[in-house]
Amino acid sequence: MAKDKVKIIKNKKKFNFATVWKYIRTLYKNDAVVEVATTTKWWWSIILFVVSLIISVLPTTVSQATSQGRNFLTSVNASYSDPFINGLYDYDKNAEDSGEIIFDATTNKLSATTDQSDYYDTGSYALADGSRALKPLYTYKRTVENSGVTTTTNHLDIYVVYFEENTTESLNQILNSIQNSNTNFADGNITSTDLKYIRQTPFILFTNDSFYAVNYSSQGTSSISGNYNHILEAFNFEGSTYTFKNVLENNVDTNLNIAETQAAIFENFLTWCDYSYIDPRFNSTWVTFGIYCGVNGSIMLLMGLILWLMCRGKNNPNNKIKIWETYSMGFWAALSPALISLLGFAMPSMGMMLFIMLYAFRIMFLSMKHLRPVY
Repeated sequence: MAKDKVKIIKNKKKFNFATVWKYIRTLYKNDAVVEVATTTKWWWSIILFVVSLIISVLPTTVSQATSQGRNFLTSVNASYSDPFINGLYDYDKNAEDSGEIIFDATTNKLSATTDQSDYYDTGSYALADGSRALKPLYTYKRTVENSGVTTTTNHLDIYVVYFEENTTESLNQILNSIQNSNTNFADGNITSTDLKYIRQTPFILFTNDSFYAVNYSSQGTSSISGNYNHILEAFNFEGSTYTFKNVLENNVDTNLNIAETQAAIFENFLTWCDYSYIDPRFNSTWVTFGIYCGVNGSIMLLMGLILWLMCRGKNNPNNKIKIWETYSMGFWAALSPALISLLGFAMPSMGMMLFIMLYAFRIMFLSMKHLRPVY
């Protein structure tokens, strides 16, 4: 007679929602933070530290990673783009061959430029403070009337400059000289000092392997720096070289009127700015991410130390809490401020400060309500 097989019934483990709820409560309950921080494994706190840190820097990092080169012009009032709109159109139509910028499509560098004779011409191109200035390849001048009295045809709206990097003058020196001293090139048509140096002149600076543009407005100074590594991804030029005029004229219909041609040329320039900014944006995104992680991480570590110091008093019932437990409390308390700081996507400039303020308030209430001394 065969033996009956005994069927073993295994009890299924039920999911413990109470345990999960205990962790969820740390998002808004300080007593849950103290309980979880002092009873769970230390590596859970480290995970919370890393997760909270990454979340807290997301708004500002993503904002930097998605920024475009054109923002230095399109983010200000449209009238402040006029020097570039008018100046680039005039450059494309009227600049002589000596003012052309020629690029090598193979090396992504400038392959030729204008004649560099009279490279510095302090007689014609002295700055307002009398310092010498780079002789521009091209200047856009327009007729303006000052208070209905004085008219000049030498009012500079924009100028294009080429600088061949050398051992005598560094690029930073040139940029600082232009930006700090630039109020307007001297001209002989306006005699009044107040009128003569009333404004700063936007400029475009080309070097062998980089590009800079600066605009001035009542809203402040905006600028862009870039290189030529990705330009051909936007402009499919044939041959071994292409020029800056080729960029400005790319797919511009010859049948357009002046206003439409100006808009098309300006759009090509904005596209140029976007693609020249790809490499600097990548680098600055990682720099931004690193700096913000360093700042927020340091604050989280500091708050853990502050919690431990506040528990040291002899009248504090929590004076036996160890320093790694207070750090753990600080890390568990950081998640909810980090999640709320995601609102910074709607206002990226406030993303970092939002986390710092919310986190500081939470640590303050945690110390005052649950870790305070008893008298």
